[in-house]
Amino acid sequence: MGSTRTEAPRGNRATLRRVILTRMARLTALALLVSIMLAATGCSWSATNLGFGNADHSAQPAPSARWRSHIRGWQRMLRAAAGENPTPTYPTPSPSVLLRRLHQTSNRYGFEIVSMRVLRAPQGAPQVIVQTGDPSTFVRSVPAIMRVLDPLHPAAEDRLGWAYEGFFLGAQDSQHRPFVAVFNTMRARSGGQWARAQRLLPYPHG
Repeated sequence: MGSTRTEAPRGNRATLRRVILTRMARLTALALLVSIMLAATGCSWSATNLGFGNADHSAQPAPSARWRSHIRGWQRMLRAAAGENPTPTYPTPSPSVLLRRLHQTSNRYGFEIVSMRVLRAPQGAPQVIVQTGDPSTFVRSVPAIMRVLDPLHPAAEDRLGWAYEGFFLGAQDSQHRPFVAVFNTMRARSGGQWARAQRLLPYPHG
């Protein structure tokens, strides 16, 4: 016997299409929620996974492997400071607040979000990598970007007024080459900056 195929009436096909689109929207929302939850627990997500920017995911920016040594040094500082000075507490806005601030600054200053991670140290210290095709313009905007991402509030001591116990912001160019990083560890009252060329340092230096 030959096989036969019947087509659903047009009304049923339209209903089925709406059901499929609704389920796809729910899955997208669930993926975003899971990504934010992972960030809150110290895991990471990347812009590629969430589909920022270009719909062609193969063209999405990725964090350069060259960040490894910079990030490891900052993480060592965080761990040491947490062991030596665990008492201070910081507001530590949620990952969703940080994500909103990142979108706000990326739209204003023209960079792409590559990755975001929130490290428990022991509260929460963001580790953010972004990408831009115009390093010279970006570095001039870094102080303003950091004021949005890690705002300072009145406190008994300056080191206690920051939103997070630590922060790492790194930027790479369109060839995925790191060109600047700013970082701090408030429990240790320390911070610093790095650039691949002196003219790219965003803050005054001696």
